[in-house]
Amino acid sequence: MEGQCTPSRLWLPRGPRSPRDAVCIVDGGNTAVWAHYLNRVYEKRAFLSSAVGGRAGYIGTAVPFAIGAKIARPEKEVFCITGDGAFAYSMSELETARRLGTPFVCVVLNDASWSMMKSAQTTYYSSRYVGVDFGDVDYAGIARSMGCFGVKVDDPGELSRCIAQARESGMPAVVDVRVDPGGVTPPDFQTLTEIWLEGCDLSP
Repeated sequence: MEGQCTPSRLWLPRGPRSPRDAVCIVDGGNTAVWAHYLNRVYEKRAFLSSAVGGRAGYIGTAVPFAIGAKIARPEKEVFCITGDGAFAYSMSELETARRLGTPFVCVVLNDASWSMMKSAQTTYYSSRYVGVDFGDVDYAGIARSMGCFGVKVDDPGELSRCIAQARESGMPAVVDVRVDPGGVTPPDFQTLTEIWLEGCDLSP
């Protein structure tokens, strides 16, 4: 959809808007696949993911991992990246984070679906979808209801400003980013090669 974010356009915590040693946490699912493609890790102990052995990770881990990371390294900024389905598994832990005083920024890629399963149904079941679409959920509003910071992003041009507000809030913060439902499926091999080899000199 024109004007909506795609994972490749999203701000990630290794960008110029945050410290290079900020702790980045990635949830499971398609979000994990994209984050592993696009994320850059510059420091030791600055990246945490449930994805091991080539898997796409375990969904619902981002928020609990963020709380643990902030407790373990309170001097560091902590960011987590998750999809809307995965976030819903543990979003109640925002209350825990608020109560414990463990601020972090959680970027939720909201495409109103289980995108990994939906892409599989597109490929193998001729787009006959079963149990993969969500209603319109206001994750930023849920965060605010628990005393946390929450902001919704519909315009990609507002993303940087909204993440800056989340960082400055000093609270557990949710940035609910509406993403293009058709743009969450992981990229093809050619696109992956361009991402992985970015900055490499391949001249003979």
